[in-house]
Amino acid sequence: MSLSQPSAVRGRERTRAETLRKKLDDEGWQLYDPKEDSLVLPHFSRHNLYIGFICDTPKDNIDIFLHFLSQDLLQTIWNGQIEDDLHVWEYDSSDGTKRTINSNEFKFKTILKFLAVNVRIQGLQIPQKGLKTEYPLRANIHEAKDHFEQLIENAEFPGHQIISRLISRFLLESRYYEQLSQKFISLVEKLGEYVAGDEKLLPFSGQSGNVRKKSDGPVGLWYYELSGLLSKDANLRYMLHIMMHKSEKERDVIMSTVEARFQRNTKKDSCRSYAKLPAG
Repeated sequence: MSLSQPSAVRGRERTRAETLRKKLDDEGWQLYDPKEDSLVLPHFSRHNLYIGFICDTPKDNIDIFLHFLSQDLLQTIWNGQIEDDLHVWEYDSSDGTKRTINSNEFKFKTILKFLAVNVRIQGLQIPQKGLKTEYPLRANIHEAKDHFEQLIENAEFPGHQIISRLISRFLLESRYYEQLSQKFISLVEKLGEYVAGDEKLLPFSGQSGNVRKKSDGPVGLWYYELSGLLSKDANLRYMLHIMMHKSEKERDVIMSTVEARFQRNTKKDSCRSYAKLPAG
């Protein structure tokens, strides 16, 4: 009896090991054997250390912008907001009457002008509370409009009521993250030696079921970001993937989406923040 018991234990351990190995193989992973496998990276030429792109030289900066936020995607965002709320583009005009932006019709030039203003406001990061004005957002909008109207002859930008409404409603919501991530990754020919991924808390105190609270106090929206190195000299990074944690069990979805994206290119040796990738 005592002789057969160790044999039965070894049999159960062997069965569990085989089950685990099959599960990992099915998911695209491989077990690490410290006696046989080595984590020493091969030598990379300088050319292969960094992310490489497969795009033609753009004719204008707007071509780069529209690769990520194409006219079709911008119209999808516009129409999606109308589907959720028929009155989403209503705003209070200066004379106190209710009006609708472009009568609910999507106009590409209007959205481009709004995005130019919004990007400048976000880029300058002027603290609204620090402005000595009763309407800090309006002051930021006017500053951005004045800037572009001085640069562009005969430029006519929408009024601050329209832009304010678009800032609060024309949003890149989480339902568009995967499509936007595909736009970023579509330009990449090779990933270089490493990619780095980490979680980031974006401060946010508004109403949302997705708000997270850290142990040290801050609250906000929890993002997972994956980036690669463009150039060592300039220390530039390129965003490869973005996902936001939701109130449901989203973490596994986030990680599996990222893993599946690069499964065919990786050695599958990974840790929390870094994944080892071969050149190309």
